[in-house]
Amino acid sequence: MDKYKQLPLINGVEVQAYRDTGASVTMVIEKLVHPEQHLLGHQYQVTDAHNNTLSHPMAVVNLNWGGVTGPKKVVVASDLPVDCLLGNDLETSAWSDVELEAHAAMLGIPGHIFALTRAQAKKQKGQGSLDPGTMDQVLPKARASRSKPLPTIPPSTVDSTSEEEEFPPCAEPTPEELEADTAELLGEGGPAREELSVAQQTCPTLEGLRQQAVKQANGDVSDSHRVYWEDNLLYTEHRDPKPGAARRLVIPQEYRKFLLTLAHDIPLAGHLGQMKTWDRLVPLFHWPRMSEDTKEFCKSCETCQASGKTGGTPKAPLIPLPVVRVPFERVGVDIVGPLDPPTASGNRFILVVVDHATRYPEAIPLRTTTAPAVAKALLGIFSRVGFPKEVVSDRGSNFMSAYLKAMWKECGVTYKFTTPYHPQTNGLVERFNKTLKGMIMGLPEKLRRRWDILLPCLLFAYREVPQKGVGFSPFELLFGHPVRGPLTLVKEGWEQPLKAPKQDIVDYVLGLRSRMAEYMKKASKNLQASQELQKQWHDQKAVLVQYQPGQKVWVLEPVAPRALQDKWSGPHTIVEKKEMRFCVDYRVLNLVTKTDAQPIPRADELIDTLASAKYLSTFDLTAGYWQIKLSEYAKPKTAFSTIGGHYQFTVMPFGLKNAPATFQRLVNTVLQGLEAFSAAYLDDIAVFSSSWDDHLVHLWKVLEALQKAGLTIKASKCQIGQGKVVYLGHLVGGEQIAPLQGKIQTIIDWVPPTTQTQVRAFLGLTGYYRRFIKNYGSIAAPLNDLTSKKMPKKVLWTANCQKAFEELKQAMCSAPVLKSPCYSKKFYVQTDASELGVGAVLSQHNSEGQDQPVAFISRRLTPREKRWSAIEREAFAVVWSLKKLRPYLFGTHFIVQTDHKPLLWLKQMKGENPKLLRWSISLQGMDYTVEHRPGSSHSNADGLSRYFHLDNEDSSGHG
Repeated sequence: MDKYKQLPLINGVEVQAYRDTGASVTMVIEKLVHPEQHLLGHQYQVTDAHNNTLSHPMAVVNLNWGGVTGPKKVVVASDLPVDCLLGNDLETSAWSDVELEAHAAMLGIPGHIFALTRAQAKKQKGQGSLDPGTMDQVLPKARASRSKPLPTIPPSTVDSTSEEEEFPPCAEPTPEELEADTAELLGEGGPAREELSVAQQTCPTLEGLRQQAVKQANGDVSDSHRVYWEDNLLYTEHRDPKPGAARRLVIPQEYRKFLLTLAHDIPLAGHLGQMKTWDRLVPLFHWPRMSEDTKEFCKSCETCQASGKTGGTPKAPLIPLPVVRVPFERVGVDIVGPLDPPTASGNRFILVVVDHATRYPEAIPLRTTTAPAVAKALLGIFSRVGFPKEVVSDRGSNFMSAYLKAMWKECGVTYKFTTPYHPQTNGLVERFNKTLKGMIMGLPEKLRRRWDILLPCLLFAYREVPQKGVGFSPFELLFGHPVRGPLTLVKEGWEQPLKAPKQDIVDYVLGLRSRMAEYMKKASKNLQASQELQKQWHDQKAVLVQYQPGQKVWVLEPVAPRALQDKWSGPHTIVEKKEMRFCVDYRVLNLVTKTDAQPIPRADELIDTLASAKYLSTFDLTAGYWQIKLSEYAKPKTAFSTIGGHYQFTVMPFGLKNAPATFQRLVNTVLQGLEAFSAAYLDDIAVFSSSWDDHLVHLWKVLEALQKAGLTIKASKCQIGQGKVVYLGHLVGGEQIAPLQGKIQTIIDWVPPTTQTQVRAFLGLTGYYRRFIKNYGSIAAPLNDLTSKKMPKKVLWTANCQKAFEELKQAMCSAPVLKSPCYSKKFYVQTDASELGVGAVLSQHNSEGQDQPVAFISRRLTPREKRWSAIEREAFAVVWSLKKLRPYLFGTHFIVQTDHKPLLWLKQMKGENPKLLRWSISLQGMDYTVEHRPGSSHSNADGLSRYFHLDNEDSSGHG
C-alpha cells in the first residue's frame, strides 16, 4: 500500500491519504472540514466494496495535491481508514468550475487560475465597468463554464469487440432528455425579431452605423459599403466579389455572445479556430470590432485551452502541390484512432476521406480497420460521389492489402502511397484529422462518448465554413450553392420570409452548371494565389539546409518515442554520396534461379598484381549491368510494380542472383588474350605496365576491345597513367598497398554501436582491411562475440567491447604500408601458437635484408583446439597459415619460421602422433623448409598468437 500513500494539503494542513483508483469521488474525514465549508442540502450516494449504499454530505475544501490546486468538491465521511481517499474525479475534473469558484468566493478560498476565462469574466461582472470595446462589455452575459475535457483514457483491458458482436440497444430518451440534448446540440434559442430591432436602435456601440445609414439615405455614397434599414432591421452590404454574397445583419452588443456561442461552441460548430469561427459569422452578420471579439472569444474558451495546439518545428522551403480542378478526381484516405473507450456501438476508429479539389471531407465510424471493413466504408462513400481517379494513403496494412488493391484495379483507380515516416505527403488529410479530433474533444463531456452519433454534425460544421485556400466552403464547391446552417436559420427567423423566384428545371441546371464552373475557376485561382502567399510567408523563416562532407549531424530515427530510448542517433559524419543505383527486390525470383558457377576473381590477388606495376590505369563502366541486354524470355521475369504502373527491364538489373557472374563472364570475354597487362573485378577494369611505352600500347588494346564490345566507360571515374591508383578500396602502386585515408577516417569517426547490425557493419569495414592490422582476430574477439545468435539484438556494451573498439581504431591509424609480393623473391612465413590463438606473418626481405610484411593473419582457437598439446597447436599454426597463404606460396619455395624446435621433423614425417602425421601429409604438395627461430627473434607472429587475453578464453570463432 505504500506506493499509493500520498501527502496532500487540505485547508493548508498536510494529511495522510491514499490514492484510491477504484473510487469515483474524493472523500475527506469530517474533522478536517470547517463547518462553513459544508454544502447544505447536498448529499452523495456512496456504494462501498460490500455493495452497501450510504448517503454522505458534501463540502468544498481547499485541496493541494499534485497538479490539483484550489477549491474542490468532496464527500465528507465520519469514518475512514486515513484522513483522505483521493478519487478519480480529481483527474477528470467533472465538477463545475463556476460553481466551485462561486462557493469558494463565499468561503474566502482563493482559486488558482492562470488565464482569464469566461467564468472569470462572469465573476468580474459587476465589480466595475471596463473600458468600451473590451470583451467584458462586448459580452456582458457570461455563459456557464463547461467542465474541463476528459484526459486521454488508457486503452480498455477488455478484449476488442469484433465487427459481428451484438451490442445492447440504447434506451429511448425521454422528452426532457431529448429537449436537453437538442439544446446542447443547437444551442439555446435566440431573441425575438422585435427585441432585436429595439436593441439595434438603442445599442450605443451601433451609433456610428446608425448615423451612416441616415447619411446614405440622404444620398451620401462615399463609403465603400452600404448601411441601410429594411423592415426595421439594420443591414450592411460590402463590395464582395464572391458570387452570391448576401447582405449582413447588424448585431447589437447584447446578442453577440449568443452568435459567437453558436459559431464556436455547439457540436455543429466544432470548436474550430479563430479564422474558421470568423469565416462562419462574416457572411451573415456584422458588428464593430467583430474580428477582435471573435479572437477574444476563442482565446477564452476553456475547452480550446485544455486541448491547445502545440508549436511546430522549423521547416524547409515549401513546395506547393499541383492544383486539382475536378471534384473527387483525387482523394486522400486515412484512419483516425483507436479512440478509447469505444462508443456504445463499439466504434473506435474513423475512416477519413478528403477531396483534394473541393476540400469536402467524409468520415465513417468503424469498429475495426480490417481491409473488408475499410473497403465497405469506401464503397459507401464512392456510391454517392463517384469513384476517384487517384487515391492517396499511408502504408497501413489494410490499405496495402491485396483485397483493396484488387478493388482499386477493378474500379480503375490509381493508388499512391505516402513516403514512410513522412505524413506531409498526405498533408490535406492529416491536417483534417487533427481538426476532427479537436472537434471531438470540444464536445461536451456527456456527449463525447457518443461521438459516432454526432459525427455528421461535426462534418457539417467543417463543410459549412469557407476554406481559406479556395475561398469557398466545401458545400458550395460540391453542390453549387451555400447550405442552410444554424446561423442562417436564426437570420431567417428574424427576417421576413422571402418568396423564391420560380424557375424551371432546365434553367436551374444551366444556372447550376454555370455557377459550378465559375466557382471552380475562382477556387483554382484562389488556391494558386493562396499557395504563392503561403510559400512567401512560410519561406521567410525556412532554411534550406545543405550539408557538406565532413560535417557531423544527428539523425532522427523513425521510431516511436519511448521512455529511456533516444530518438536521435549520432553524431554521424557526412560523406559524399555516390551515384544512386536502382535496385529491385528479387529475393523470390532468386530462390528459384539456378546458380551460375562463373568464378569471381579474388580482390586481394588483383590488388597484389597491380601494386607491383609502375604505371597504372583504371576504368569504370557506366552502369555496367545495364549494358547487357535481356532476352525476350528473361524480360517478364524482371517485372516490378510502382505507384506509377507496371514495368519490366530490357537490360540486366541490379539484384539478380546471377548478375555478377554474368557480367564477370562478359568482361573476361572482352579482355581475353589481354590478361598479361589487364584485369577486371566486375566493372572495375585495370591496366598495368612496367614501362610507359608498354603502357600506351596496353591502353590502346584494352580500349579497342571495349569499343568492339560496345561498352561505355564513365570518364569521371577513370585514372590513366598514374603511379598509384585507387582500386577496390585500396591505394596501390609503387610496390605498396595501403588503405584509403577516407575509409580510415570513417572508422576513426565511428560511434560505439548499439545493435548487432551496427556491430556487423563496423566489423565488415575493419575486416576488409584486416590484412593491415596485426592480430586483428584477437582484437576484434569481444566484438565478434556480440554478433552471436545467442546474444541480444540490443548489444550489451562492456569495457572489453569499448577497449576492442578503440584498439581497432588505433590499429587503423597506425596500419603499416604493406609491400606488394614479388614472386621472384623468397617468401617467409613466421608462425606461432599460444594457449589462446594462432598467428602468422607473410614477409619478404628487402635489399638490406630486413623483413617487410606482405600480410598479417590470425585467429582464435576454439574450445576443442585449446585442449590440444603444445606441439599440436604449433603444428596447427603452420598448417592453417600455409592453407590461408596458399595463393602466395603454391609453386614456390618458401621458409617456415617457428620458435618451436620439435616442428623441424614436420616435413620428414617423423613422430607417432597420427594427427600430426596427417597434417604433415597434407602439406606434401608445398615446397617449404622449416627453420627454428628463437622467441626473441620471433616477435611478429609471437605477438599475434599471444594477444588473446585471459578474459576471452571461452570465446570461439576467428577473425
